[in-house]
Parts: sequence; C-alpha cells; structure tokens
Amino acid sequence: MVLEEAKLDDLFNLIASETGQEIHKLMQVIDNIGKDNVEKIMNEADAVRALRQEHERDFFGINKGDVEKVRRSGIGEGGCDFKHCCINFMHCLEVAQKELRMWTKLNEKEKKLKKNEMELSTPEKEEREKHKNRALLYLRGARMYKEMAFKIRDKFKG
Repeated sequence: MVLEEAKLDDLFNLIASETGQEIHKLMQVIDNIGKDNVEKIMNEADAVRALRQEHERDFFGINKGDVEKVRRSGIGEGGCDFKHCCINFMHCLEVAQKELRMWTKLNEKEKKLKKNEMELSTPEKEEREKHKNRALLYLRGARMYKEMAFKIRDKFKG
C-alpha cells in the first residue's frame, strides 16, 4: 500500500512536470509564430502531450484499449479538472520557489551584516517576512491542488 502510494505520488509529480513542459512549449509556439521553427516546436509539444496523457492513463488506471470508452463515460471532464490541478500545482511550486529565493537572499544579506555588527533595515525585515509567508502560502496551495488531483482520481476509480 505504501509503495503504491509512493508510485502514485511520483507519477503525479511527473504528470505535473509534463504539464508545465507542455505549457512552456506552447508559449514558445506563440513567441515564434511566423518563423520556421514553429512546426518543430509544435511537434515537441505534441510529443510531451502524448506522454502526459499516457501517464495520466496510468495514474487513473485506464487500460490503453479502454481509452475511447472511458473518455466518453466521464473521464473527459475529470481529466480536464485533473490537468488544471497539475497546472496550478506547478504554478504554486514555481512561485513558492521564487519567494524562497528572495527570502534566502535577504537571510544571506543579514548574515553578512551581522558579521559587521549591523542588521537589516526594518523594511528589509518586513520584506523578508513577506517572502517567507508568501512561500508558505503557495506551498499550501500546491498541496491543496495535489490533494484535489488525488480526489479526482479516487472519484474516477470509484
């Protein structure tokens, strides 16, 4: 049971990462409209999408032969909700990472100042606290979206 949950957890993280890659590729297409490499980038996005969809089938426990039958019986909407959970999960992680970098930068600055018996200014201390709180908020959001994705899977599995 624990091993199965760990595998599902890893699979979810993989799917979320692939969702982020797919979005990145599509944004590259938008940036390159009218250029020669658009078709190549679209093919890369399609390949990532196909891989993501294959991993989603594994996550939901869908046999490859049952894909069309399952798609018509309700997984379509749940699959879309699941994909949006992955997108939001990745967004929350990326913003949390950015906030943690800013928090760490101010902590490093404080350490250097303490060596010279100085300290951060009050606005810098407030900014550092803001970055920490925002990082925690986004990490909680990421956890929430991950839990929602697993609930969608559990609902589908019945």
